[in-house]
Amino acid sequence: MLYSQEGSSFYLLSLRGHSKAKKSGSSRPSSSGYGSLDHTSDLNSTILPSSRESLTKSLENLNLDSLESPKSKRRCFEISTFELEDIESGYWSDSQAEDRDYYVKLATKDDEDGDTMLFIKIIHKETKQVLEIINNLPTIEPLHRHNLLRQSALHLSVLTDNPDVTRRLVVAGADVCRRDRLGNTPLHIACIHGFAESAKSLITPIRYSEARKNRYKIPYQQIPQDTEIRNFDGLTCLLLALQQMHTIVAGLLIEIDADINAVDLKSGKTALHIAAENGRREIVEYILKRTGVKLNAGNYAGYTPAELAQYKGHTRCLNVLLVHGADSPRPLPHESWDSDDDSD
Repeated sequence: MLYSQEGSSFYLLSLRGHSKAKKSGSSRPSSSGYGSLDHTSDLNSTILPSSRESLTKSLENLNLDSLESPKSKRRCFEISTFELEDIESGYWSDSQAEDRDYYVKLATKDDEDGDTMLFIKIIHKETKQVLEIINNLPTIEPLHRHNLLRQSALHLSVLTDNPDVTRRLVVAGADVCRRDRLGNTPLHIACIHGFAESAKSLITPIRYSEARKNRYKIPYQQIPQDTEIRNFDGLTCLLLALQQMHTIVAGLLIEIDADINAVDLKSGKTALHIAAENGRREIVEYILKRTGVKLNAGNYAGYTPAELAQYKGHTRCLNVLLVHGADSPRPLPHESWDSDDDSD
């Protein structure tokens, strides 16, 4: 459905009438079957009350001045003759190609915040309409756009924790390594908030059966992404997940061989340091099952994971580390540490 702006009012152009035209053998209905843009009574009778509010809210944020010209109004009227079923099924005839491109351009036009119609519908969690737009994109170009916060459609789908849209965007070729203004990739965002299902959508390799949904060839990209990518705070996805104590997401990353010895560039802590310091015994045990773990690595202050566990009072984590061969902690050099109760 589309709106045509005339004066200060928006009129919904119904997609229903095309089916009547098909029954009569006409490829396009005549204007008399719909009424003209000047006959508001005919158009208002086709407005769907449940859709008007959400669509008006989305479209009022867009600059639709380009629709003022008579040519644009006529084209908008022609586009309204498509059947909704045609759009949902992904069917476009050759004669409709120009109108299809116009529809996509309208749906991805930027507003003053840099948000496109696709972005707005993702934010509103209008999943069905978002999938319709993605399924009918003729090129990958709209998925490369970002708003003023440097957020792409993929960033927004993860922020709203919508695994279905996130997965469809990944399959459609959205860049999984694109950074926002804080240097976070979509996977960083999933790790910050602990969105495990969205994280799975991002790190699962694309299957051929999924790729067949696209109308264009997608460029090659590594999935799962390079887990060594750091945000502007110097943190990898695994370090972020552990800092926020999202153990399920951290486990997913460890399972895909995220570097367990990568360090926080501000403190020098590894994943094992963070897990031991926070008393996350299950994560400590999981990390120690991997090969090549640096048990006695020191952070920038020189403390090992075992020492952090002891100084914070996490005796069970300390015992696990000692059983796996960690060096015994050195005596606490001063009393400036905050002693926590053992949370294991």
